[in-house]
Amino acid sequence: MSRIAELKQSLKGYTKVELEHFYLCLEGCLAGLGATVISIYMIEKELEWNLLQKNSPVVQDGSTYFLLSHRAFEEDPRKTLFLEWLKAEMNESQHKLL
Repeated sequence: MSRIAELKQSLKGYTKVELEHFYLCLEGCLAGLGATVISIYMIEKELEWNLLQKNSPVVQDGSTYFLLSHRAFEEDPRKTLFLEWLKAEMNESQHKLL
């Protein structure tokens, strides 16, 4: 059984509530109102500060983040610097969280 299938099976006992934005799920968890499935990258600081705890191992689902720009990044060195900084931050987070 895949990790995602295992996670789905473990969540069957919970009542499902869908909220418009992940931040509402996060706020509910921080208030002690329940649990949620959320990207580990969205709760990195909360985990670091022990405000939340993981209730399952991290499941890599193939999600991807994209940085978008109206114009090419190469046209503006500030965009290139930001892109490289963002990549470094994501790599650091991956090594810490996964």
